[in-house]
Amino acid sequence: MTSSRRDFLKSLGATAVGFVAAPAVFTQRRQKSCVVIGAGFAGLAAAYKLKNAGWKVTVLEARDRIGGRVLSVRMSAAGLALPYGQ
Repeated sequence: MTSSRRDFLKSLGATAVGFVAAPAVFTQRRQKSCVVIGAGFAGLAAAYKLKNAGWKVTVLEARDRIGGRVLSVRMSAAGLALPYGQ
């Protein structure tokens, strides 16, 4: 069976209509997301870079503060902040 140019163009047009009429769900790009485990310097830097690159970022930290092994202890009586990290 031979196919003419006209038949080819008809089928090509029908295919193109299918792509144009596709629902928006198939044509929209979803935002990339990631989880950064740890809110130390490296985790926070990674989250910052990913956020600036357009990613949706969730940072998980086991402790009730950020900073990882870096910690400053404030001595309110003396007005000093002493480094207390590893």
